[in-house]
Amino acid sequence: MKKRLPRLADDILPKLEVPVVRLVEADRPALLDYYRRLSLADRLALFGLPLPDDKLSLYVHRLNLESDGHVAARGAASVLIGVGHCVVFDNQGILNLHVAHGYRRRGIGTSMGRELARFGAGRSLRWLRAYFSKNDPIAASLARRLDFDLNFGLDRFYAERALLKPESTAPRPMVPRSAPTLVSSGHARQKSAQAAAA
Repeated sequence: MKKRLPRLADDILPKLEVPVVRLVEADRPALLDYYRRLSLADRLALFGLPLPDDKLSLYVHRLNLESDGHVAARGAASVLIGVGHCVVFDNQGILNLHVAHGYRRRGIGTSMGRELARFGAGRSLRWLRAYFSKNDPIAASLARRLDFDLNFGLDRFYAERALLKPESTAPRPMVPRSAPTLVSSGHARQKSAQAAAA
């Protein structure tokens, strides 16, 4: 008899209702503090590089909180427990999310993703895309909950969601080669991180 796989923790843990807010200039120090609390392994997954604290400071300083959509989930005492962004690029949004350990699989990533989808729709973006490792079942589960279509490549998949209905005869737009590359459940543009580390 074929052995049944255990249910994902999404089906077991109770959902955690926390406020998801749009980040503004005054939140920049809290965002930097969130990144500084990450382990080197998390920084590697997030940025593509295990950025040290001084490079993180430079990265956060360069973020455009006005033109791009940056959101966060606030826990007790307004401490950030999850962050996400939608980088506006060529009429599409590049999505990435990160939820702190101890708060995952509680619906927080889904809430942030939906808020970023609303941001993209408000900016009249046609597509919302995210990139993950194929070996990241949590990210795949999150993408499905956000009604993304999953498209598999050689070593990763990208998920996309139409925010505006494309014309029936129009080809599906591809991500330009100069677009930022995002990795496994992260929250940052790898090119920006590499520039900060330079």
